[in-house]
Amino acid sequence: HNLKARHLDEALDDSKPIIFVDDFVGLGNQTIDIMQRWLEMPPTQELNEVRDVLPSAQQDALRGRKLAFVYVAGLDEGAPAIRTFLSDSDLDGVAYTHIRQSDLPTLASVFGGKAQLPAFREFCREAGVRALVDHNGKPRSEEWRREHALGYGGHELLFTSMFNTPTASLTALWAGSARNGWLPIFPRRDKN
Repeated sequence: HNLKARHLDEALDDSKPIIFVDDFVGLGNQTIDIMQRWLEMPPTQELNEVRDVLPSAQQDALRGRKLAFVYVAGLDEGAPAIRTFLSDSDLDGVAYTHIRQSDLPTLASVFGGKAQLPAFREFCREAGVRALVDHNGKPRSEEWRREHALGYGGHELLFTSMFNTPTASLTALWAGSARNGWLPIFPRRDKN
């Protein structure tokens, strides 16, 4: 297909469509936030991530391009949210997720028929609660930690990639608190 991996600056100097490839899409907020920042649009979410604004000429080039956002895997809400954002922003683009949420392994799909599942889920929940005590350097309430203890959204995903572990994955896999004695096997890397 004559595709080439390029830095965004180089891709914007060309007239061909641009395909953005990523490992995982959750709710689509990060992609939308990046695009909003690049194009100096008002943010719809506050993700507290540092992003650059594109120079005016590059903003115009991006707005005039066909765009595609392709994810290896993701939640069902992600690609549709990005498609809505693209349409609402008059950007010519599509979003696609290769491995759908229903095909991602979860605690239930892996351990579903086993009598030990409820006890193991509760162990993972308590580990997640402990691991999130001071997540991202912020003290977190017990209610917030319980809500996020099995992965953001409560999805209980058993999914990671070579690039990062999504927050929708089981929290005990990626979050840790040395203070509370929980160390993750697949720690998330900082986005900034």
